[in-house]
Amino acid sequence: MESIDTFVSTAAFTSASLRKQTMARLRSHLRPGQSVDQFLNELMDDDLTYAQRLEVARREREEVSVPWEVARRSLPALAPRRRRG
Repeated sequence: MESIDTFVSTAAFTSASLRKQTMARLRSHLRPGQSVDQFLNELMDDDLTYAQRLEVARREREEVSVPWEVARRSLPALAPRRRRG
């Protein structure tokens, strides 16, 4: 029988000092089962730059939500359909 060599990949990890509040905010963004390392790598690989993400967040905060009834009243009235016949 041939022996099968199993290679175990060991990644080098390091630590980073974070304030408790920062770590709590970071954990609040994690999906279930996602590690901080995975989250940070996805964040850095994202197509949007940090400045673009800040702009999107700013627009979402400033966006005024209009109830559907109010928006509907502001639309022009549609002409009634004619029946073919």
